[in-house]
Amino acid sequence: MKKVLFLFVEMPVGGAEMLCFDFLKGLDRERFDPVACCIRRKGELGLEMERAGFEVISLGRMKSRRLEWGTVGALASLLESRQVDIVHSNMYHANLYGRLAAMRLGPRRPRVVTAIHSLYSERKFHRLVMSRILNRWTDRILAVSRAVQTDILRYEKADPAKVEILSPGIDFGRLETGLTPWAAKERLGLSPSDWVLGTVGRLVEVKGHRYMLEALAMLHGRGLPLKLVMVGGGRLEDTLRRQIAERGLGSDVLLLGSRRDMPELYRAMDLYLVSSVSEAASVASLEAMGVGLPSVVTSVGGMADLLDGGRCGRLIPPADPAAMADAIEELYRSPGERSRLAEAARENVRSRYGSEAMVRKLERIYDSLFYGESRSGFPCQGPTLS
Repeated sequence: MKKVLFLFVEMPVGGAEMLCFDFLKGLDRERFDPVACCIRRKGELGLEMERAGFEVISLGRMKSRRLEWGTVGALASLLESRQVDIVHSNMYHANLYGRLAAMRLGPRRPRVVTAIHSLYSERKFHRLVMSRILNRWTDRILAVSRAVQTDILRYEKADPAKVEILSPGIDFGRLETGLTPWAAKERLGLSPSDWVLGTVGRLVEVKGHRYMLEALAMLHGRGLPLKLVMVGGGRLEDTLRRQIAERGLGSDVLLLGSRRDMPELYRAMDLYLVSSVSEAASVASLEAMGVGLPSVVTSVGGMADLLDGGRCGRLIPPADPAAMADAIEELYRSPGERSRLAEAARENVRSRYGSEAMVRKLERIYDSLFYGESRSGFPCQGPTLS
């Protein structure tokens, strides 16, 4: 049995963290023994994993964003004491510390898998340089979309044999709810007759929420009585509240913060929106499409692939509130087209993006690490799986 350590800085409610939860639940326990580790603190989702019976370790380290060699040592000690076979790190800082800690163990190191969840438009130059150096000691680099894979090959100059796409997968059973759309709206203080736009994502610049609010203001100017539900927290909350007030949208926009009742919230939505200016792949978008929501999405990163080139939703340019407003109005006035897109989205996501297929592919990637010579400069620890 191979011991797998999933490494994060911390685990708030987010797409990458939700994928980890699915890995913990889905990996074959006769072959893999998974544990989650947070360098800093567990976070909301980490605590939820713990309540579900999974082990989540917190190192209580990384007090700043400067490189801390004590953190490298603490993590290396954990990898050695737990006899970890695979360290699977996620996002830049966890990827940095996970690889440095593994390197410290030399020939006794675990296999190293790093997952990249963002595009290079979101990354800093010094991080690119560090990633190029550490890729030598990395066995597999997982990209969440074809766009991310392209960025890794272009900017990091990574060995193409090491880079694989592991698309997000959705546990559709988790999205089931018996709540009706009318009841879901009433729970939010809305009228059953309200027409509701919805979005899910961190309140940060890259998500482009300000363009969504500008589009809503334009639609109100055209006389469309629309509501907007925004799920997620982040540093821009106060800025967005000011924009909402300045645009006179106060009674029509609900900022709900981070929530764990997503099945019920999706039921309250009539149309799903993504206004990101950069997006590798959106787990929330897959969930929304999987429950049968039509969507209007900016054509950035891996989003066009998720929407099957626009067959499953409207693709619009980023940072273009007028284009978003036009697409929303078109679908608002076209119930037949909404139904067509909703059915296409549901069929596409449920046939291609299930969590079961995602976990089985990850297991095959793990298996491949223990055959033949390692590509990372150290010899393999054994020719076969135990």
